Amino acid sequence: LGNEIARYINAGELVPDSVILAMIVPRVLAAAVRDGYVLDGFPRSVPQAVEARRIAEAQDSAVRRAIFLDAPADDLMTRLLRRAELEGRPDDTAEVIGKRLAVFEQATAPVLDFYRELGLLDIVDATLTPDEVTERIIAALPPLVRAASLA
Repeated sequence: LGNEIARYINAGELVPDSVILAMIVPRVLAAAVRDGYVLDGFPRSVPQAVEARRIAEAQDSAVRRAIFLDAPADDLMTRLLRRAELEGRPDDTAEVIGKRLAVFEQATAPVLDFYRELGLLDIVDATLTPDEVTERIIAALPPLVRAASLA
């Protein structure tokens, strides 16, 4: 499964919904029973969001907040190319990053509207300092999660 997913990621493509859901949903449901969960980079398509929400609602563990870290595409390109330089990541080439950004606009950006319509979306300006971004993320979390993150 890891190799299959890596092929998609290294090509800058989205991993198919069925593969992602089969991998993530069982872990999310297990985490929800314990202390809850925070997801980073999921869902990446409206079908993923709809199906994950349907399954999670049936288990009384649906998403309570969605936070989008917003940054201009040029900033993202610069950051990811720098990451490639520092970490030697083979999937962070200008071509692959450009493809990822295009895929985001086509497949993932509509997820923002899905959560906005549910009244769950907060947008955080990711061009601020790391401390400011962290403060805004914590402020956007539901009160119980926020209290736990500060403890």
